[in-house]
Amino acid sequence: KYLYFTLCFSIFKWNKTFGSHNFDATALINAEKYQKWDNTMTNRGFLPSDVLSWHNISTGTNPTVSSNDEYSTGDGLMGRLFYSFKDRYMLTLSARRDGYSAFGQANPRATFPSVALGWVFTDEKFFKSSWLNYGKLRASWGVNGNRDIGRYVALSNLITGKYLYVKGDGTVYQANQLYVDRMQNSNLKWEKTTSYNLGLDFGILNNRIDGSIEVYKSSTTDLLVQRSLPDVVGFSFVMDNVGEVQNRGFEISLNSVNMNRSKFTWRTSFNFQLNRNKIVHLYGDKDATGKER
Repeated sequence: KYLYFTLCFSIFKWNKTFGSHNFDATALINAEKYQKWDNTMTNRGFLPSDVLSWHNISTGTNPTVSSNDEYSTGDGLMGRLFYSFKDRYMLTLSARRDGYSAFGQANPRATFPSVALGWVFTDEKFFKSSWLNYGKLRASWGVNGNRDIGRYVALSNLITGKYLYVKGDGTVYQANQLYVDRMQNSNLKWEKTTSYNLGLDFGILNNRIDGSIEVYKSSTTDLLVQRSLPDVVGFSFVMDNVGEVQNRGFEISLNSVNMNRSKFTWRTSFNFQLNRNKIVHLYGDKDATGKER
C-alpha cells in the first residue's frame, strides 16, 4: 500500500511606510497533489495450516483480490493588500483563485474576493470621553468556498460484478458484468458562502473592561448535495449544487480585570451568542406566482 502527497507553496511579502501611510502586501501560490494506490489479496481456509502466512497464500480455499487507485490535484493563487493611514483608517483587500480536480470539467476553479474596513474613532480630535479610551468600528464582506467532496463524484463510474446465468438447458454458470453506477455532472462547482460582518471593539476605564460586539449574516449557495433521482432515470442519485442556507446572528464578548496585584490577578469573561439558521430553498422550485417555495 502506497500513499503519496505533496504540497508546495511560495509566499511573497512586501511592506513599506511612507510617512503616515502604511502598506503591506502578500501574494501566495500553492499546488498540491494526492495519489494513493494499493493491491490487496486475502485468503482463508489454509491447508494444511496457515503457518506460512502470506508466503504461501495461494494454498487457501477462499481467495479475494482487490485494487484501488485515487488521484487528485489542487492549486491556488492569493493576493492581499493592507493599507492604513495613521493607524486610524484601515483597508484590507484580498482575492483567491482556487482549483480542485474533483469538480466538473466546466467549473474546476472559482474566485473568492473579500474587503474589510476599520476605523479607530477614539483617535479623532473631535472625540472626547473620560471613560471610553479605545473604540474601533469594523465592517467586512467576503466569499469563501467548500470543496469537501469525493475525488470522483463528478464523473461516471464503471463497476464490475458477477451474476449467475441460466442457459436454456438449465445449465448455470457465473458470468461477468460491467455497468455504470453513477451519473456524471460536468457542471458541478464550488459551494460558496457570502458573509457580511459589522463589529465594534472597545476598551473602558483604561481597559479595565474591554470587549466586542459582532453582527453577522451569511448566505451559502450551490450546496454540495447528493441529490436523489427517480428510479426511471436509471441512477439513484447525482452529486449536484442545490439550495441556499442563511445564517445570521450577533455575539457579545466582555472581559474585565477585577483585581491586579503583584501576586494575585482576578479576571472574568462573559460571552453571549444568538444565532439563527434558515433553509431558503432546496431546489429553486417556484410556485404559480413565480416565487421560490
